[in-house]
Amino acid sequence: MPRFVKLLPFLLLLAKFSYAQTDDVRVLQDALKDKQLWLRNYSADRTARYEWANGTLVDKPSRLHALSTFIPRSIKYEHDKLILEGERATLVRDIKQNKVFLAGRVPMTLEVELQNAPPDLVIPQIQEKLFFPNSNAAETNLPKPYANVLPFDVSRVPVPKRPTPILINGQWSDVESSKVTLPWLISSAEPHITDEASHAGVHGTVRLVVVVSDKGKVDGTWLAMPVGYGLEERAADAVRQYVFRPALYGNKSVGTMLQIEINFEVN
Repeated sequence: MPRFVKLLPFLLLLAKFSYAQTDDVRVLQDALKDKQLWLRNYSADRTARYEWANGTLVDKPSRLHALSTFIPRSIKYEHDKLILEGERATLVRDIKQNKVFLAGRVPMTLEVELQNAPPDLVIPQIQEKLFFPNSNAAETNLPKPYANVLPFDVSRVPVPKRPTPILINGQWSDVESSKVTLPWLISSAEPHITDEASHAGVHGTVRLVVVVSDKGKVDGTWLAMPVGYGLEERAADAVRQYVFRPALYGNKSVGTMLQIEINFEVN
């Protein structure tokens, strides 16, 4: 009997803690489910990972980025981890028709490791920490030089010639295009179509925006136009292996941005 009396407060505390977790998750799900949300870290990975550290959310590096929306379908808390499962779709525009739309819906999961932080402290802050308040904020905060080309225009309307962005000493500058010699591809890698796309008979062109460093390496990979069926990841994996002769500004090697198209065909 005395042992039961000692255990009872602990069991009541555990029950209260579990209820708080469930209640906080339910409130979060009611607030976010089926809504179009805009990720602050622009991740386009199938699983985007974060951890709660020192009172804030830290995102783990993503291999692929995009200006895209995340639509949660379910939210759960288990094993000290908050898991949001849903879909991601990339924002593109059609200048001819004066509209924007979402393309290439694919499954996506967000995993937030709480690192033993109290769920009732973290969960109420998740929406603000993970997402921009709206699409305008997501576009406004796009890093240079991607803001110049995203959302991608599918209509391919000719645009006036723009300055070329170059990266010198870690800073982006726009310079006259005639003064820049663009990167030259030295070696490439063959992308492989996914079984999912092959079985579905899907083919198409994935468009990427990348930064080629002053060493001729691909440093950043952003998705401009998707196809789906895992082809974006395959295209990005191949392009990251490309080697270029770097861009030149005068006689100096500089970083710059390139748009690359990867075509997939079913044999």
